[in-house]
Amino acid sequence: INRIDYFGICFILLHEASHFSLGHMDKESCTIQDEIDADSSSFWSIYSDIPEDKRFSANCGVLCALFSLLYLNPTIESDKNHPAEDDRILSVYEYIENDNPKYTVLLVQFFIYWAKFYHIESFPTDLQNTKDSVDKIKDFLAEYKKTKA
Repeated sequence: INRIDYFGICFILLHEASHFSLGHMDKESCTIQDEIDADSSSFWSIYSDIPEDKRFSANCGVLCALFSLLYLNPTIESDKNHPAEDDRILSVYEYIENDNPKYTVLLVQFFIYWAKFYHIESFPTDLQNTKDSVDKIKDFLAEYKKTKA
């Protein structure tokens, strides 16, 4: 099966299973670092085990799953247990950005859509599908989060 939605669901399920395998369930509550570790474990489980011909779809599925969290929490305010959604997205993007230039396109366009859909003021305009635009988005998000803190 080579469907993006399946890989997104797989990422979420593996993330939750990672909490067990990483020993997080032995704690009173999970920390932000536990969530980062579960994301990383889930991502690498998919990335390292998926055949090359399905890797693009798998990575797009992971990014889509993480972007869905951004659309559910457009203010990107941390709940003190999970990292901010943009940090989670950008963490995965940094793993895969050099694998295929289409990941940059996906990332830029998803952030543009988020900003338009939620009327995010001062979001950079005239962004191209380039790593330079990703840097502009990162700079914007760093400032944006400061105003939400």
